[in-house]
Amino acid sequence: MISVTIISIANKYFPLLKTITIVWLILITLLCLIPQDDLPQTELIPHLDKLVHFSLYFVLTVLSLIVYRKPKLRGKILIMTGIFVFSLLIEIMQGILPFGRTFSLTDLLANLSGIATGFLLFQVVKVLPGQTIKDVRSEL
Repeated sequence: MISVTIISIANKYFPLLKTITIVWLILITLLCLIPQDDLPQTELIPHLDKLVHFSLYFVLTVLSLIVYRKPKLRGKILIMTGIFVFSLLIEIMQGILPFGRTFSLTDLLANLSGIATGFLLFQVVKVLPGQTIKDVRSEL
C-alpha cells in the first residue's frame, strides 16, 4: 500500500521532485564548502556531523533514484557511483580550498553509508514513477 502511495505522489509531482533534487545537490555543495567557522558548533551530540553527512547523501540518493528512473541495477549503480564521486570531489575540495575545512575519510564513509542505505531502502520499496500496482507486485 505504501508503494502505491509513493508512486502516485512521485508521478503527480515529478517536475517538482526534479527541482528538489537539484536544489538538494546545491545545498550539499554549499554546506560542505562554506568556511568551518560559519557552521554551528554543538557538542551535545558526539559526531553529529557524520549523521548530517549520512542524511544529506541518503536523501540525495533516494531523490536521484526516483527522478532518474533507472529500472535496471546497472543504472542504479551508475547513479550511486556518480553521487559517491561527487562526495569524493567535495571532500578533496575541502582539503584544497582555504576555508578551514579538511579532507575527512570518516565523512566520506558517512556519505557512502547514506548512499548505500538510500539504495537499499529504494530496493526494498521498489518504487519508480510510472509503475502500476501490478508492476510493484510482480517485482516483490
